[in-house]
Amino acid sequence: MYQKAFRILEYIATLGGHANAHVTTLFRYALSAWFSFALDLTLLWLLVRFLDMHYTLAATIGFIVASSVQYAISRVWAFRGTRRNAIGGYVRFIFVALVGLGIIVGGMIVLVEKFLLPYIIARILIAGIAGLWNFSLNAYWNFNIVRK
Repeated sequence: MYQKAFRILEYIATLGGHANAHVTTLFRYALSAWFSFALDLTLLWLLVRFLDMHYTLAATIGFIVASSVQYAISRVWAFRGTRRNAIGGYVRFIFVALVGLGIIVGGMIVLVEKFLLPYIIARILIAGIAGLWNFSLNAYWNFNIVRK
């Protein structure tokens, strides 16, 4: 079952084998980001709902856990061929993620406190900005990709 799901994801990421390497990398990263974002939102909701945690702390925990999972997926699937070692890459990935976390928490505070949006809606709205930040820096600064 996992192999079939992986083949489907690979087919999507490569546009059926027609995408160039840069587009494939972007799509693989986007698919791993969607998965980690779903994990992030689930943790956010669980921590607020069942542990009565403040939404900013819950967003921080969810984001760090999800970012760590995304690093593992990105390293082995999205950014194949990186020359950076795993520890050095993870340190850079976390640095990028922490700046992204600042964008997320700051954006959530504004959207929840000033615009009175529900915390889940605020997190979803701010995800695009943080996602573009994370992809851009990871693609061009962190993962040192070897292209043929």
